[in-house]
Amino acid sequence: MENTVVIHSKLGQLRGRIKHSILTDNSYYAFQGIPFGKPPLGELRFKPPQPFGGWEGVRDALQDGPDPKQPVLLPIPGENNEQQSIGDEDCLYLNVFINELPRQSSSQKPVLISIHGGGFAGGSGNIKGNGPDYLLYGEVVVVTFNYRCGAFGFL
Repeated sequence: MENTVVIHSKLGQLRGRIKHSILTDNSYYAFQGIPFGKPPLGELRFKPPQPFGGWEGVRDALQDGPDPKQPVLLPIPGENNEQQSIGDEDCLYLNVFINELPRQSSSQKPVLISIHGGGFAGGSGNIKGNGPDYLLYGEVVVVTFNYRCGAFGFL
């Protein structure tokens, strides 16, 4: 695949994208839609998150995971606004952005974890509105994630 890279993690191999910053003239690496918990469905619906456990082979980490299930608060003009909610209950995914790939002998990097707003009722850690470009200055790892919102996560 063009403009992709494969790395090894403790859970398995990940294929990410090489992206270009809109703010600087630099490239960065994006690994998106990485599961960090088992899908909270069925008997796990209102339970604490369970570890994902890993995967075999190379997992594509090329796009965001689903947004968390949440109510539609502001109708979008010109769109079908009959939906009462958007997103998916299977939303426990994270995204990792880094300026350079780690080497086995390299030192550890600081990590900036971005927790999306929304009053615990809505929002998303996906990059469509919150790209990592403004955070990727210097040697820092940026992590964004989705969590269960509203009654699905805070009942």
